[in-house]
Amino acid sequence: MRGRQLAAGVGAALGIVCAALAADAQPPAAVERPHEIRDPLTDLVRPDPARARAAVGELTKRGAAAVPGVMPLLEHQDPDVRVRALAVLEGVKARQAVDRISPRLADDDARVRAAATKALGRIGEPRAIPAVVGALADREEVVRINAITALGLLNATTAGPQLRTIAPRRDRSDAERQAAEEALVDAQNDIEGLP
Repeated sequence: MRGRQLAAGVGAALGIVCAALAADAQPPAAVERPHEIRDPLTDLVRPDPARARAAVGELTKRGAAAVPGVMPLLEHQDPDVRVRALAVLEGVKARQAVDRISPRLADDDARVRAAATKALGRIGEPRAIPAVVGALADREEVVRINAITALGLLNATTAGPQLRTIAPRRDRSDAERQAAEEALVDAQNDIEGLP
């Protein structure tokens, strides 16, 4: 008899605790999932890298519709935000953003300059060529390598002479010389493929 009373008491107490917890619980729709995106532009500027990466993906999926909201972020005070904005513009191949991306080649942060050269190459807008050629003289190797690669992607026949001088130079790193050789091959293959 005593065991049943104890079990009934414990069961009642457990029921009260469960009821209290259930009353405090939020409905499932209000529970935030770690990488759920409510406003990708807001998430793009958050310091949480996982949310920011998810926002880059979401904005890239939106395509050209995302460009007007992302372009002002090229001027954001946080270089990480500028890099993310460049990733979105690169991902959607935002040709209309080339004139706003090109000034980022003079950014104080090397990561931003590297992302800008990469974006300009992948966007593929020929009017970016003069700015990318200028990045060949950047003080950071990663920016120079991205500029070399970008020129190959841009099929920059006008940059061929610069690329040809980089390939054999011993004052350039192995990575730069290799990137120049690959860019020249890419550009030549594009030219040969023309009708």
